Amino acid sequence: MRKLFLGLALSFIATAASAEWIFFTNSGDKDVVVYVEPTTKQQNSNLVKAWFLFDYKTRQEWANKMYLSLKAQYQFNCVERVSRLVYVAFYKDNKVNHGDAPVHTVNTPNNEWSPDVPDSIDGALAEWACTK
Repeated sequence: MRKLFLGLALSFIATAASAEWIFFTNSGDKDVVVYVEPTTKQQNSNLVKAWFLFDYKTRQEWANKMYLSLKAQYQFNCVERVSRLVYVAFYKDNKVNHGDAPVHTVNTPNNEWSPDVPDSIDGALAEWACTK
């Protein structure tokens, strides 16, 4: 039984480590490139959560911390066409890898919902999340 459990645990770790960020979109001026990790998409009725990686060309600042990348978990309400940021982790370098330590994190599970804006990066994220 212990061998079975260990085997399943190692299989889960290997699967999680092999998940990859794939290119999703960029801003028109290419100051930010957005990636998605499709395996993180979770749907519960009309609500969808997923993780995205934002890589910036120039250093950004938030709460007196400098960063070049952030990983963000969004939640989308596909019926009402609104979304909200649930969690964000800021990183000092681009192309963040699994296991890199963030310089700052923010957990906002009760963040207010915002309308999905067409022809924007956030609108594109919502469109992807709400497409089956």
